[in-house]
Amino acid sequence: MVFLALLIIEMLWAPLLRYRGLMPLVKSSHAVSTPGAQREDAIHVAVSASGDVYFGISKIESADLPVKFREALQAGAEKRIYLGVDARAHYGDVKLVLDEIRLAGITNVTFITQ
Repeated sequence: MVFLALLIIEMLWAPLLRYRGLMPLVKSSHAVSTPGAQREDAIHVAVSASGDVYFGISKIESADLPVKFREALQAGAEKRIYLGVDARAHYGDVKLVLDEIRLAGITNVTFITQ
């Protein structure tokens, strides 16, 4: 029973853990603190090295992002996307996500870096 609970926790939290410190993020020499990223309703999107896209902790197809953005905004989220990109991700994968963000009408994108 304990192993089943641990397995479920691992499956649900693994993408979030990669995004929040285990995934090698792009390095920046002029990073600025973003306290809004800590809000509970902040919209977090991550792009992994393999091209997988995560909305919060859920793996999602990039074409489904505008719908998720609209739902989050209707629920009261800030009109800003916090985008974490694996340092090894391909530009084409990131561009697809940025295109979907633009289609949703969101112009404020903050890149989460190290």
